Amino acid sequence: MADYELLDLLLMFAIPRRDTKPVAKRLLAEFGSVAGVLDQPPEALCKVEGIGPQSAILILAVRDLIARYFEHQIDTAPALDTPESVVAFARLHIGRFRCFTRAEIAKRNDSLDISWLRDDSVRRAEDLPGPADLADQILAQISIATEEMQALAQLLGEGE
Repeated sequence: MADYELLDLLLMFAIPRRDTKPVAKRLLAEFGSVAGVLDQPPEALCKVEGIGPQSAILILAVRDLIARYFEHQIDTAPALDTPESVVAFARLHIGRFRCFTRAEIAKRNDSLDISWLRDDSVRRAEDLPGPADLADQILAQISIATEEMQALAQLLGEGE
C-alpha cells in the first residue's frame, strides 16, 4: 500500500462517510512522510484541512500503539551477539534495504562510492529513518563485513 492509502484507511475510521484520500494526501504534502505525520502534535495536525481533533487523536493513538509494539519487540528480541544472529536478523529484514540496478550504477560511472546513495528527498531531520532502522542497517552491514573478513582470514591462513 502507498503511504497515502495507509493514511486514507486510518482516516476512514475517524471521518466516516467521506472521501479521506485528499486529506491523506494533504497530510503527506504538509509533513513529507508518514513518519512526519506521526511526529506532529495534535495542533499541527488540526491545521491541515479536513483534520479535526478526533482524527488527530486517532493518528496519535496509532503512533503510540506502534511505539508500544516496538518497545515490546525490543524487550523480547534475542540478543544479536554473534555474527550468525546478526545475519539471521538481517535476512528476516532484508526488504528494508534498497537495491540498485546495473543501469543505476552505470550512470554513476560504475562507482560504488556510497556518497551517491544518500536520499536527496530527505530535507528535514524529522524525515530521516529512526534510530532502530539505522541500527538494523548498520548491524546487517557489519555482519556482512565480518563474514567477508572471516572468509579472507581463512583464505590467508590456508596459504601459510
